[in-house]
Amino acid sequence: SANSTGVALVTVDGTLKVVVTWLAVTIDEEVTNGIDCIVFFSSASGTPATNAATGVLLDHPGLVPGGGMTLGNGAGILGMGATDQDLRWSVNAASGGRGVSITGGYYTIEA
Repeated sequence: SANSTGVALVTVDGTLKVVVTWLAVTIDEEVTNGIDCIVFFSSASGTPATNAATGVLLDHPGLVPGGGMTLGNGAGILGMGATDQDLRWSVNAASGGRGVSITGGYYTIEA
């Protein structure tokens, strides 16, 4: 599969904000390479710099096949995007297997 950059997980309009309560990323065990993964808030499809000040919720430079990571448990807030910012993700290309699964919990609020 190809690299995926700035793919929308959750989209909102100009009146809403996304509030994320948990995130999980898993890599199929049949994938044969490490996967770089970033989940972030952005109103455009580009990938931001990798720091919390730019809306990055999760950033890992090499998740291993059969592995993954989870942040949060739904009881608190991991992050909140600005008005009209979508929740997006980017990963490098996976070789073999079913690739990457990204799931999470969120709600929206009025801006």
